[in-house]
Amino acid sequence: MILCLVLFSTMSIWAEDSFMEIKKKAEEGFAKPQYALGTMYYRGENVKQDYEKAFKWFSKAAEQGETNAQCHLGDMYYNGKYVQQDSKEAVKWYTIAAEKDNLAAQIELCLKCVYGEGVAKNRVETYKWCKLANSHHLIRSDDAEKTLGLVVQQMTPEQIADGERLVKEFKLKKMSSK
Repeated sequence: MILCLVLFSTMSIWAEDSFMEIKKKAEEGFAKPQYALGTMYYRGENVKQDYEKAFKWFSKAAEQGETNAQCHLGDMYYNGKYVQQDSKEAVKWYTIAAEKDNLAAQIELCLKCVYGEGVAKNRVETYKWCKLANSHHLIRSDDAEKTLGLVVQQMTPEQIADGERLVKEFKLKKMSSK
């Protein structure tokens, strides 16, 4: 899936003169400009498209905890852009971002868990990630909502209870970390 890449397509198009400012801030070690620079190289905005440079800047931002960059690294691994296609590595990066409440990563995990891509098929984990993705107040995911509806039909009451417990634990952990 390319959800992370779709979500970042809504980012504003960077002005040509701001490229140097963004690059300077990225080189100074700031995560958001590193992510922005990775985005510019990935999409070829005001620069020649370059997946190697995109990967470099996404990696730098991801290591600093920038969840959108973490999700994009997942996409690059999942789609084999610059790196060898590796669903397990993609799931690793999606999980890191999803655990920090990144909506796009949660949707990706919802779908990866239901189809067993990079992770074993797991209805309870599918339930957890789909339910969490749908708990974002401003955005709802049709993919997560439909997947949740389908997986619930195949779950036992015990599995649903386990899924609800995981959702509750996630939300409690999130609240206690604030």
